[in-house]
Amino acid sequence: MSWKEAATYLLEGGILVYPTDTVWGVGCRADWPETVVKCLRLKGESRHMTCSVIVPQDRISQYVAVPQGLDLSPFFPGPYTLIFPLIDARLTPIAGPGPSLGCRVPALAVLNQMVQNVGVPILTTSVNDSGNPPAQTAAQARDWAQQKGIACVASEFSGSKASSVLRWHEGDWQVIRGCLPEKGQ
Repeated sequence: MSWKEAATYLLEGGILVYPTDTVWGVGCRADWPETVVKCLRLKGESRHMTCSVIVPQDRISQYVAVPQGLDLSPFFPGPYTLIFPLIDARLTPIAGPGPSLGCRVPALAVLNQMVQNVGVPILTTSVNDSGNPPAQTAAQARDWAQQKGIACVASEFSGSKASSVLRWHEGDWQVIRGCLPEKGQ
């Protein structure tokens, strides 16, 4: 499936496997709870963790409460998931404690353009059955998509590791997984 076809497919409620700047992802429209449940069930996940969404960088503050003046440029675009308090009630079904939501802006222009074209946040999680390592190659991602009976973007991308996950808490970053960007980055 091409990126252009993928945008239409997502708009119509499809669940899609796609490359990111980290590992392969699977996702759907984050504002359609029924589709979100189907997507998470593919992995065998229960709703006890904060989900992440891919959003255009200039729209993050429409969905989560980013403190005024907080500079996100060291993180975006890049391999980071930033967790903030949720402000868009449509996304409550995928919110974590607080409620809160993780936001991503991957360093993969074609993916960000697709999300821009879709116009709504895209739920994103790694391609794998819960508890197993994520797909890092195109072949692994295609095999998983085929086993689950869902569509996959045509790409030969091979990822390396999952995104770093950081939570903004009481005026500072709390590292959930991974690390903060190096100074001067």
